[in-house]
Amino acid sequence: MLTNVGMQQLHELGTFFRNRYTNDFVNACYNYKEVFVRSTDAPRALTSAQAFLNGMFPPKTNDEIWQPGLNWQPISVHSTTPGEPDPLLRPTDFDCPKYEKLWDDIKKPINKEIEKRYDHVLKLLATTTGIGNDLTVKKASKLIDITRELAHNLSQPEWITRRWPEYNNNSTLDIITEIYRIRRIALFDNKKLARLRGGYVLNDVMKRLLNASNGIFNEHDGTLLGLMYAIGIGDYQLIPYASALIFELYQGNNGLHYVQILYRKNGVLSTRDIPDCGTKCEIRKFVSLFSSMTITSEKKLYKECGVKDGDDDDDDKMSPPWLKEMEQPHSMPINSGILMRINIALMSIAVLYWCI
Repeated sequence: MLTNVGMQQLHELGTFFRNRYTNDFVNACYNYKEVFVRSTDAPRALTSAQAFLNGMFPPKTNDEIWQPGLNWQPISVHSTTPGEPDPLLRPTDFDCPKYEKLWDDIKKPINKEIEKRYDHVLKLLATTTGIGNDLTVKKASKLIDITRELAHNLSQPEWITRRWPEYNNNSTLDIITEIYRIRRIALFDNKKLARLRGGYVLNDVMKRLLNASNGIFNEHDGTLLGLMYAIGIGDYQLIPYASALIFELYQGNNGLHYVQILYRKNGVLSTRDIPDCGTKCEIRKFVSLFSSMTITSEKKLYKECGVKDGDDDDDDKMSPPWLKEMEQPHSMPINSGILMRINIALMSIAVLYWCI
C-alpha cells in the first residue's frame, strides 16, 4: 500500500521532471507518442506511477481538464499480466538458481562477520522478538520493516530506541538498518551477481540510448541496485524512497553523443562518475565498457540462470543487434533523447525508470 507520504514524494518527483524536461524536451501536455510508462503489476507501483504522472503532467489546458475542479487526468500505465514474472522491472523476484548458488557462497562470510560484530545486539533481538534460537542474520535484517510502523506512528517497545555505546551510541533500530544495508548491498556488489540481476535491464538502457527513445519505467529498489552495480556506480547506500537514476543523452558540437548519469535522492540531484569514462561518456565508449555486463534477451536470461535450456542459435553466437549501432552514430536522431530510470523504492518504485 502506498501511503499519503509516498504519494506526496512521488508527486514531488514528477514535478521535478516536469520542471526539468517539459517544453524543451517533451511537451508539457501529455502525449502518448512522446512518453511511454511501464510499471510492475504491484499495486503500490501502479499507484506510484499515477502519483508521479500527476506531478509531471497535471491537466492545464481545456483539452486536458475533463472534470472541472479535478487536478488529474488519466494517463496510460502499461504493466505485465498479474502474477507473471517481470525480469526487466523486477529481476530480484525472478527465479535464478545460478544467482542463488553464487549468493549462498558469498553470504556465508558476510553473515559470520555480522554475527561477530553485532553479537550483543543479536542476542537482544533473539530475546525481545520471541524468535529465540531461530534468529538468523537474515531474520534480524527483516526487522527493518519496523521503520514502516514508525512511519505510521505506531508505538514501539523501548528496546528499539536503546542506545549502544559500543556501537557509536547507535540505537537498536540504527543497527538493524545497518545489518539490512550490508546484506542488501552485498546482493549486488559482485560482478556476477550484478550481471544476473542488472544485465537485462542494462541491455534495455543500451538500446534506448542508441535509439534515443524515451520511456518511464516504474521499478523496485533491487532493479536500480542491480543496474547501478552492473555499471559500477553504486554508493553502498540503501536507495531512499522516490529516488531517481536518470540517463541523459547529449549531442556535442562535434556531432558525437554523450551519456550522463544523474542520481536524485532525498531531493538532491548529483552527477555520477562513470568508471573509466568521467561524468560525460561518449556513447560508443559507454557501450564498449559495459556491453559485457548485459544480457541481451529474456531467453538468454533464463539460460544463464539455469531455469531452462535454450537452443543454441545465431542470437547466442552473435553480438546483440544494438552493438553494431554504436559504430553508426550518424544514424541517431538529431534531437538527442533522454533516458530516465527512477527509483521510488518500497513505497512507490525506480526510462525514465523509477523504484518502489
